[in-house]
Amino acid sequence: MRMVVSKMKSDAKRLIEKCEKLLYIEPQKVIKYSQACYDIALKNHDYENLSKSAYYAGMSYYYMGQLEVAYKWFYKGEKISEYQGLDKEIRADIKSGIGLIYRDMGEIDNALYYFYLGIETCKENEKSATLGKIYNNMSIIFSDLKDYEQANKYLEKAEEIFSGKMKPMFQSIMELNMGEVYAFQGRYKDAKERIEKGLTIARKNNIKYAYIHALITYGKYYREREEYDNSIRYIKKAGAEAINEKNKSLYISSKIELINSLICAKKLEYAKKELLELEQIGDIKTKKAELRDASKQLAEIYYADGEYDIAAQYLKKAIKVNNKIDKSLKKARINFINEKMKISDIKNENSELEKVNKNLRQLNAVCKKIASAEDVFNILVESYNNIESIIGNDDFQLFLYEKDKKQLRGVQKKEAGFSFKAYENPINNWMMNTKELTVLNTLQNNSIEYIKEVTGNKKEAVGLVYLPLLVEDEIIGAICLYDYEGKNFSEYIKDVLDILASYIAVALDNANNIEKMNETYKKLDIASKLDPLTRVPNRRYFQMHLDKRWEDIKSKKEILSIALIDIDHFKKYNDTCGHLEGDETLKIVAKTIEKCIRKEIDFLARYGGEEFIVASIKRTEEEMMIFAEEIRAAVENVGTKCTCDEKLKKVTVSIGVVSETVEGNTRIEEITNKADEALYKAKDDGRNRVEKYKNK
Repeated sequence: MRMVVSKMKSDAKRLIEKCEKLLYIEPQKVIKYSQACYDIALKNHDYENLSKSAYYAGMSYYYMGQLEVAYKWFYKGEKISEYQGLDKEIRADIKSGIGLIYRDMGEIDNALYYFYLGIETCKENEKSATLGKIYNNMSIIFSDLKDYEQANKYLEKAEEIFSGKMKPMFQSIMELNMGEVYAFQGRYKDAKERIEKGLTIARKNNIKYAYIHALITYGKYYREREEYDNSIRYIKKAGAEAINEKNKSLYISSKIELINSLICAKKLEYAKKELLELEQIGDIKTKKAELRDASKQLAEIYYADGEYDIAAQYLKKAIKVNNKIDKSLKKARINFINEKMKISDIKNENSELEKVNKNLRQLNAVCKKIASAEDVFNILVESYNNIESIIGNDDFQLFLYEKDKKQLRGVQKKEAGFSFKAYENPINNWMMNTKELTVLNTLQNNSIEYIKEVTGNKKEAVGLVYLPLLVEDEIIGAICLYDYEGKNFSEYIKDVLDILASYIAVALDNANNIEKMNETYKKLDIASKLDPLTRVPNRRYFQMHLDKRWEDIKSKKEILSIALIDIDHFKKYNDTCGHLEGDETLKIVAKTIEKCIRKEIDFLARYGGEEFIVASIKRTEEEMMIFAEEIRAAVENVGTKCTCDEKLKKVTVSIGVVSETVEGNTRIEEITNKADEALYKAKDDGRNRVEKYKNK
């Protein structure tokens, strides 16, 4: 028997050595070897090689862009290593791997949290290779956050640890990371040297992951230098290589960087095409933050160009990506309960595991219901209606965070809905400051009374399980499971509650974001109707306003009067004092006209360039001429802020007026054209005057 065990350990060790050798060159083979090693180690109760094989499988799937599968393996390895108190290096490696996944998911806080855990785990060995790798990963995070000084600091720490004994993969990636940081700092010569060195190492050692990464980094380098054609060329090449290697994560990275370079090059139609292609890839679980930022950039550019409908579409995409519920990590954790059966089998916990396994499908269904609820009320309904059936216990309660009062309010389920109770009590304060799953087996008297009040249950609790509902490390609520009988809650119940807490937290956050999104749309709707400079309605909204009322005006045969207003010699303001002074003059004129109008009958808009238009209902021609003269005089008296030319401190306008009874086949364009003719007459006759349209 001992010979069999010894052979199995030897086989597992040999497979681990192959994994270590081939990880960065042939990750597909490493997956095969690591899974074979895992099976051998599991049979042999060889926990060290069990956790190492899980780590190598996770890293292989990570380098191939399959983050969900990678996370499952890392999570598996993390639990095994923690249960058995294994070597700190492997525990730190696994935490670093989880951090990498969170980084690619755009969840920076979680990424930093896992990297810091990794540092804490292996900090006793200051020359640990794992510590060096984590420092390198930290540099990527701070580079993403544009804190290049901090990024440099971590890269230098990593270089100091490795000092000539670095594996080619890490050497290549570190050179590339340093090059990227230098490029962002404007140190282009140093940046190019580092990037070229990283690319050479990747080519020489046939490390495809690093090679593709190098091409993308060169693309970023040339974008920083505003050499957009070179940037686009390198990034396109990276995308083609990523397709050949079937690396979805790097392909998505190349696409997003290509979109950014196309936007910088003002090739908006190409950027739009690439974004549409990216959306066709499927459920993009990586690079969400970058995808959001690309959509926001396009929205801002289209908005600046006056393309408000297109801007709204891209803002909608950005909000959708930002608020999207990413279920991949939650699914991985649910799947892990199944995998956990194999590990816990060794611990003789079969009966409890079988019970949990039977509930898996039900748990998945409940989580989907909670995640799909779009408002807080429905989230509460789904939670209270379904959690009891999953955990076999109705002694649980939800709490929601009340931001104004900075306290948690207990939710009581009533026949007619829900009520919310908040009481000042030490246990509430404790809950507000506890950000991890906690079990209390004994309770103080004041806490027992608090639970009675907040739940409405007169029984005396003897213990509880507390789980915070966290979003980006901020408490937005909590779940409590009360113990009234002195029983111990199993690890599996805690796992299930942990998963439910994750879904409820994301669903509540999503519901709040939907409200914010609606507010954003309202603001965008208003913004799309206003001229961004003068903040008066734009020409498009002017047309919409009249179109909407046109049939009613025609049916009532009302008088429509138009005043078309043009700033005299406006080109001189721009040419002499600059466009900023010209913009200030436009704002002054717009505000002056706005003060003159009566909003119940007049509608002001910026018509284009230095022209404004006022449409008035019910003003006669004579009244409109008097009104137009009031506008002209008000503008003449207000003056400008021009400091470069005394003559330009005074601003005047010319105005063309037309009044017509709207009936029959009268068209808006015909009336505005007549106002335009009157305006030209005013300018031809010397400017700073009002002219009415005269039939020829």
